[in-house]
Amino acid sequence: MATNVQICNLALSHIGSRAFIQDLTSDNSVEARYCNLLFDDARQAVLRDAPHGWGFAYKVEALALKVAADVTIPASWTYAYAWPADCLRALHIVTADNIADPVPFAPGTDIALEAKVIFSNEADAVLGYTADIIASHMFDAGFVHALSWNLAADLAPPLTGDRAIQDVSFRLYRQALDAALRADASEGEPTPERDSEFIRVRN
Repeated sequence: MATNVQICNLALSHIGSRAFIQDLTSDNSVEARYCNLLFDDARQAVLRDAPHGWGFAYKVEALALKVAADVTIPASWTYAYAWPADCLRALHIVTADNIADPVPFAPGTDIALEAKVIFSNEADAVLGYTADIIASHMFDAGFVHALSWNLAADLAPPLTGDRAIQDVSFRLYRQALDAALRADASEGEPTPERDSEFIRVRN
């Protein structure tokens, strides 16, 4: 499994750098400083860029109900829940019947407490979401490849001054992301398809 240093060096190689880093803690090179500055933002961006999540970063958590005194709930919603601390992208409300119609929900803000919330009409809601995975040994190979190109696009302007390299890196990131998501989606058991409305009415 790739380490953060290996991912950074892969990104540096993408932009044609001949200088590589040995350690993100003690290395004081300009390359290491920019990798330290940009790595976490790039990692979180790639985690968020998966519309249906990453297998290795998928987490399920029962949501904590917010009391009415803490947040103003819009008329279209019944409940407000605290946003999980490690949630980067809310994916869906988990139901006992995984072939049921999706449960509506919406992100919101508790302005008084300056905190994100989740609005839903589901009592005792359980959220499936993309978690903020930091440990690089959890990353799969496709994610590492995509992350290295995303980081390369961020490193290109300060380290090369060449916007063309940034543009190419970002384009290759999108390609790597698409390939990684296709591979990620092929793992596990497929979700059973719901009967069409016509079939349900006919039956």
